[in-house]
Amino acid sequence: MGKIRSVVKQRTVRGFTRAVISQGGDIEDGGRHSKFVSPDGIAKVPFPNHTGDLAKGTSFSITKALLALGFVVFVIVSVI
Repeated sequence: MGKIRSVVKQRTVRGFTRAVISQGGDIEDGGRHSKFVSPDGIAKVPFPNHTGDLAKGTSFSITKALLALGFVVFVIVSVI
């Protein structure tokens, strides 16, 4: 088993994307905004499509919404 990335310490869209996919979520592409989709496929969280760091408030809002969907907030590392 590998590492599950935390959604709490992410600052970039790429970091959030990796964290969501590592926890079984999916990405729904869009125009200016895409959506993180929960593993059950019901809930969606929009996020902007751009490079670089997100604004602090935007990052906090995405994190809060992902935590409400039940994404893991800590890092699990297993050693084989």
